[in-house]
Amino acid sequence: MARSLRSSLLMLGGLLVWSCTGDQTPLPPRSAIVIGASPIANRGQVENLIPKLFPPVDLRQQANDRLNSIQHALLAGDTQGAQQQARDFVAFAGQLLADDQLLNFQGGPPDPFLQQFVRSLFAFVRITGLEEDGAVEVVGPDEKTVVTQPMQRAGVRVPGHPNRRKFLLVVSTLPVDQPPLTTTLRQIPPFYEFSPNPATGFGNDKKALVGLCQDEAATADIPDHFARIRIAHRVPAELGTVEVLDYVFPDFLSCANPRPDGGLGGLGGLLEKLLLPRKVHAATVSHGGAGGAVQSFSPFVAVDIGSGSSGGGSGGVGDPP
Repeated sequence: MARSLRSSLLMLGGLLVWSCTGDQTPLPPRSAIVIGASPIANRGQVENLIPKLFPPVDLRQQANDRLNSIQHALLAGDTQGAQQQARDFVAFAGQLLADDQLLNFQGGPPDPFLQQFVRSLFAFVRITGLEEDGAVEVVGPDEKTVVTQPMQRAGVRVPGHPNRRKFLLVVSTLPVDQPPLTTTLRQIPPFYEFSPNPATGFGNDKKALVGLCQDEAATADIPDHFARIRIAHRVPAELGTVEVLDYVFPDFLSCANPRPDGGLGGLGGLLEKLLLPRKVHAATVSHGGAGGAVQSFSPFVAVDIGSGSSGGGSGGVGDPP
């Protein structure tokens, strides 16, 4: 695959050099290209989106320079370097979004072009987690709930704040064979990266609610999901300190069930108490998904707090933010 990728990029580089030398007949407008069709197609999509997002002259030139640098890294076989440059490119676009420097192409907001830009760029460098189950959303001062597509196995409810600038939130899956946290706790897939661009935090009184679904096969041997499965993440992300969050019910995920001690309310709650003792109910009903209130974004995973030392956080049951 690497040889095929380099061959495609070399051919693209040759075509670009040929088209820029001598007197050539102007090329016809480029037709629409399907995401993921080929490395050349995905580069072409990013190239087409740059003039719709980045204003001339300096910012547009910086964007084109970044794209060319990514292509050179791929040509050199440095896929990891190209992927990091792609993430940096997204951070660059996110900062311009926050600073209100992106174009309003044809009078509309940059949001749809920015979402397409991130997806095409990640496909170009073969970052697959966004396509597998991810989200790219522009978040402003209003409350917003974001759920990944197409699997809908992760999401977040961002609280409203009147003074918050816009930021670009990218959510994508991480490799299941590489647990992202440094902890002795058992980490339960799937794993997700939540990346805000630019970096965005939340006050203690206005936390975001993050929720994840858990693979049933990975939790089959855990006797009491509500007592033992919690969401954990790195705080602060760059230092790698692990925080285990109090359980909060993520009502925006279809995989999640309310905790038994919360009850069903009314007649349903009475029937629950009469027909199913609490201990049996908690041990036999899978919550399917867990949530937690956070002040910052990072990689998030579910952990089994009964499997070892947590290294931080209480891991109890909390109220929604």
